[in-house]
Amino acid sequence: MSGRMYMLDTNIVIDIFRGNIKTLSCLSFDTEEIVISCVAYGELVYGAENSNYKSKHLNQIDEFVQVCKVFSVTKQTADVYGRIKAALKISGKPIPENDVWIAAHAIESDSFLVTKDSHFSVVNGLKLMLLKE
Repeated sequence: MSGRMYMLDTNIVIDIFRGNIKTLSCLSFDTEEIVISCVAYGELVYGAENSNYKSKHLNQIDEFVQVCKVFSVTKQTADVYGRIKAALKISGKPIPENDVWIAAHAIESDSFLVTKDSHFSVVNGLKLMLLKE
């Protein structure tokens, strides 16, 4: 184990569920190093609830969170969120609301955020592992 933590964005978890070989080949860290934000967890549950394969997808999520830690929102997360959101407003470079929370979680926990979304690159102080489509 490298001691680093990797926070997986929702799109990466979905790729894992789909068995996307390209994404899987980029993920070379131990399961002990994998975390997700409760915000990403909520996005996954929302997607499953709206799926034609609801029980299958809810089971995938349940199995996945057995091997990774789900981080809850804290006061510190909210502090980081507020600073990020204000900086993005000043810079005129907003990103989706849930992604601000996910970025805040990654910064607060000193995790590398693993994502396919390049818009995270505008968040100062975020350690980003950007996977290409």
